[in-house]
Amino acid sequence: MFLPDACRAVPGRELHTESPAAGAADRFAVAAVFTDGVARLTGPIQRKVKKVGCQLTQNSPPPEKGTGFFCGVLMKHSVRRVYSVFLSLFFVLLSLSAVHAGDGSSFFRAVEMDRPDLAERYLKSGGDPNLVDPVRGKTALVIAVEENSMRVFNLLVNTKGVDLNRRAQNGNTPLMVAAWIPNVAAAKILVDKGAHIDGTGWTALHYAAASGSMEIASLLLQRGAKVDALAPNRTTPLMMAARGGHAKMARLLLDNGADATLRNEWGMGAVDFARDNNHKSIEKGLQSRLDKIEAFEAMRR
Repeated sequence: MFLPDACRAVPGRELHTESPAAGAADRFAVAAVFTDGVARLTGPIQRKVKKVGCQLTQNSPPPEKGTGFFCGVLMKHSVRRVYSVFLSLFFVLLSLSAVHAGDGSSFFRAVEMDRPDLAERYLKSGGDPNLVDPVRGKTALVIAVEENSMRVFNLLVNTKGVDLNRRAQNGNTPLMVAAWIPNVAAAKILVDKGAHIDGTGWTALHYAAASGSMEIASLLLQRGAKVDALAPNRTTPLMMAARGGHAKMARLLLDNGADATLRNEWGMGAVDFARDNNHKSIEKGLQSRLDKIEAFEAMRR
């Protein structure tokens, strides 16, 4: 509802409304949220205001377009009840208008809460599905994987224009995060939809090896992941498995051709990672393999 021109008030001026029919006993002091000089009210308050006429106090200068202020609605004998109505109305309007294209923070809250209805409202209003949260430096898809918000995740991966390989500021892709969590369902969907298995630097297989997720590691290897992919510091997935104490993972990687002799830029191999982290069985198995390789090389010489 739009109040009549006489009700368009400005800060610092009194505003009175009264019903000509009811007389002075039913006088109200009315105020609301004014935007560009217009008060918009709904519900019970709208019905009350419709019954009254509005006028500025005598000798008040004319209202100024574009000014705004907030105050309450006071009614004789009903202050608390009317205040409660206003407060409820405020939060209803806030919730209805929270998620729109210009409000990225609300979009990320919708992702965290796994609310596809709110996330979809943002996207349909022209929002960017690849938006990066300025606080955490992560895309909505990465956050959905981390929070296991699978309903929003499914919405995002099927949204036109979404980049399945968009990296967070720390370099992680959604698939890498899925491998680390681990989130098997998300990893399978991402791979099926064409997410990159490998890339430069750390890969999803490094992360799967570190987390010990056999299911994701097997999936990645079946789809052609490089078993000896080198991180920026030349660390391999086998080294990550040894460091984490994942014996079955180490065996899976070795069975798929992982090279136990490789060393990173600090001169450490997988056996060193196992030894430094007190994973005796893995250390023993890797050392035995290294001894055999050394013996074979000696025979060739």
